[in-house]
Amino acid sequence: LGVLVGPPVAGPILDRGGFPTIARAATACAVAYNGFLVCETFLGPWPLAAELPSYACWALSRMLFFGYFFAHVGKAWPAADFGTAVGLVSVVASGVAFGLAQPLARVAFRTAKGAGIV
Repeated sequence: LGVLVGPPVAGPILDRGGFPTIARAATACAVAYNGFLVCETFLGPWPLAAELPSYACWALSRMLFFGYFFAHVGKAWPAADFGTAVGLVSVVASGVAFGLAQPLARVAFRTAKGAGIV
C-alpha cells in the first residue's frame, strides 16, 4: 500500500515545496500515525477504525522520509559519492538505533517480582 500511495503523493509535494515542506509533511504524518494509535485505546470494539488510518499515515510518512533522505543526500554530496554517503549514513543511523534499542528492550522485558512484563 505504501508503494502505491507514497510516491504519487510524496513526489509532487517535494517538487512543489522543497525540503522544508516534505519534512513537515512527513512529521505531520508520523504525529497523526501515533495519534491514531492513542485513539485506538478508546475505541473499544472498533480498533480498525484507528488502525487503518494509522497504517496509511505510517506508510505515507515512511515514503516521505525516504524521499526526503535520498533527495537531501543527493543535494549535499556530489553524484560520484552518493552511494558512499548513503551507505555511511545508513550504517551510522542503524548503529545508533540498535544502540538505543538494547537498553529499551531490557527495560521492556525485565521481570518484576517474578512476573514478566511484556
